[in-house]
Amino acid sequence: MKYGKLFLLFFVILFSLYSCNSGNKANSDVPEWYLNPPEDPDYIYGIGNAKAESDGEAILLAEDRAHESIAGQISTIFYNLIKKYSDNDGNISDDYDGLVITEKNEYAESQTNAHIYMSDVISRKKTKNGTWYCLLSASKDQFKDLNLRLEPKNNNFRDILSLNAIELSGMESKKQEVNRNGKIISVYQKETSYIPDWVFNPDKIQQKEVVFGLGAAKLDNDNDSIELAKERARRSLAHSLEVEVKNYSCFYNDYYEDNSSITSVYDHSVFITQLSLYTKSKDGTWWVLLQSPRSMYRLKNMRSPIDIGEALRKMDEAFDQMEMEKK
Repeated sequence: MKYGKLFLLFFVILFSLYSCNSGNKANSDVPEWYLNPPEDPDYIYGIGNAKAESDGEAILLAEDRAHESIAGQISTIFYNLIKKYSDNDGNISDDYDGLVITEKNEYAESQTNAHIYMSDVISRKKTKNGTWYCLLSASKDQFKDLNLRLEPKNNNFRDILSLNAIELSGMESKKQEVNRNGKIISVYQKETSYIPDWVFNPDKIQQKEVVFGLGAAKLDNDNDSIELAKERARRSLAHSLEVEVKNYSCFYNDYYEDNSSITSVYDHSVFITQLSLYTKSKDGTWWVLLQSPRSMYRLKNMRSPIDIGEALRKMDEAFDQMEMEKK
């Protein structure tokens, strides 16, 4: 009986130690940069996480939330929390001292509206429970002038669009890309047991001259999977080039509303894409990486070259001139 109690006590202690270790491992599953975001005087960072039915959906959603995180840091208007209290006699006060409270009203709201250009995914991680984490960065210089907008340059536009069509057509069977000189460059990687490392650590392959977009898909056949992965990669790339984030949050007593809109001018328009890498993991998921050269775009100040006051003054001068001519 004595030994039985000792064995039971040993088992309880062992189980407690195992539980503690398991808890530590679970906590370490979250990326370090999620717990301690990086800081840099020249860049602003955004972090997003998501869990969805597929890796492809979760990756895009995590990127959207990372963009939303950046937008919230640069362009958010908070309306102060308003508290009002009232009693049976109809007295209303900001302070409940001395009042017999019968009604309590609390209200707060925030609004965000921001454009983000040329953002880069620094790191991704997928935890054991299937949650994807994404770390994004964007240069702070672009936020110094809110009138900047991204537009494509015209030089060699048709050549690159033609090249893009060659690269993406037939990639399912040929597994190759063709450069501008007609030389075949292999971009297909053999099937891997796990998700390729460039998905998690894009900074290892990223270059300052290009912007990347990632897509993943797993359907019943390879061709459909590749097409969907390409669409998702194109959407990811579009939002890396330019994204507009709008958010409205409202809190009233126990009611909470949160509406977000994350769109890009390139969601439904032509822009330059080039195939960078693609591979298939043994679970049947296809991974596609597209890129677009930064040199094909420029940030242009969209501020009117003439202010409203100057415009009105010139209109008045024109009308005065017309009146003089009539005389």
